[in-house]
Amino acid sequence: MLLMEKIEHVCKTIKHVQKSKDKEHKLNYLRTHNSEELQRIFWYTYNPLFDYGISREQIENYCGTISDYKEFKESIFDLLDDLMQGHITGCSACGVVLSIRDLMNDEVFKLLLDIISRDLKLDLSINEINDVFDNKSFSQWYIPPKYNDYLKNNIIKKQHKNKYVKLLA
Repeated sequence: MLLMEKIEHVCKTIKHVQKSKDKEHKLNYLRTHNSEELQRIFWYTYNPLFDYGISREQIENYCGTISDYKEFKESIFDLLDDLMQGHITGCSACGVVLSIRDLMNDEVFKLLLDIISRDLKLDLSINEINDVFDNKSFSQWYIPPKYNDYLKNNIIKKQHKNKYVKLLA
């Protein structure tokens, strides 16, 4: 199965989970339809350390020149890596994203925009997603908690000479 076909299958899985109201059903469905591509999509969407430098609104409202993206190799992950690393920025990034629209079906393109906007509309927390895939902090696709939550949980404030000093736990 080609990578783009696998991603289309993941889109169907995500769409099914979005329609479900029951949280337990969502988690069980994700467990049974687990794949590396699905884990990667969650990792690219919810990893708080990733910034793509553009938003869904910027892409949808872009009316400039549509750039040609020669690096696209059947994977939205290549494009996301280039956006995240700053190889493509600003208006050219919007043009590149729009240029590959013809290379994928509408569901995959919508998924790409959802990843860039960092919301798959699943109503699941990062901890629940990590639990579904049995991701531990040493796992390849582990999604770290949001930075502020991480700081709250891992920093101890200690009073030293009437000043609070932050120490890593």
